[in-house]
Amino acid sequence: AEAAGRPLPTPSSLCQPEGVPGIMGAHYSLQILQNPGQNQVVVLGEFMSQIRRIYLNEEMPHSDTINPGYFGYSVAKWVGDVLEVNTAGIREDVVFEDIPHSIDMRVSERIYLNKENILVDDIIIEDHKFLSKPYKFTFMYKREPSTYKVGEYVCDNQSVIVEEDGTLGVKLEE
Repeated sequence: AEAAGRPLPTPSSLCQPEGVPGIMGAHYSLQILQNPGQNQVVVLGEFMSQIRRIYLNEEMPHSDTINPGYFGYSVAKWVGDVLEVNTAGIREDVVFEDIPHSIDMRVSERIYLNKENILVDDIIIEDHKFLSKPYKFTFMYKREPSTYKVGEYVCDNQSVIVEEDGTLGVKLEE
């Protein structure tokens, strides 16, 4: 389909949230804010105005009590200068790099600032139902100048259609 110029739909082309860990891929800007009064870290994604909440110093609830969502349920704690994040309850239809997963998938992250002042997010995906070993990768982020403004990005897929053969098409103006 791709070679023929007829790409298959992706969650992004269908205006669906990227979920975890996709939001952290940051094709568009991210803002990461810590709110001590709320005891949480909030990740704001420019793409589709996504919001991920990471609750600090909380235990992970039992999996039966987590309502599955695009971003799952994230808890974290500071260990020195490293934010250690654990996420569970990610919907099974959330797609990341075409890696299948079950509701039992867990995502672990270690987020820290390295010596070059680059924010690093070391990620491990584990799912014993689909992965024979943990899948590990890293995202890295540079700080934008203080004058940078995050824009609004609203996804409007009014012109995107999924054709009968499952490929992506565009509705032309009439």
